Amino acid sequence: MTVEAAAEGGGRSVLVGIGIDGQSRELLDWALVKVADPGDHVVAIHVSRDLDSKKKPLLDGYLEVYEGLCTVKKVGFSNT
Repeated sequence: MTVEAAAEGGGRSVLVGIGIDGQSRELLDWALVKVADPGDHVVAIHVSRDLDSKKKPLLDGYLEVYEGLCTVKKVGFSNT
């Protein structure tokens, strides 16, 4: 995980590397609850050797559960 200060008044960027597993879910939970503040932006990055595009919906569903938390905390969230 990496945290970078953004330009003045822009909030920070929190970069979290994830897999589709329980440890990654715990790391992402921790980043959103303990690290990210209102105005920050969390980016979840998933790197896979498998080029199977059928896994994209699986990843989207895995991350979908975080949308409500991000809305409540006023934290931006995206995945790559």
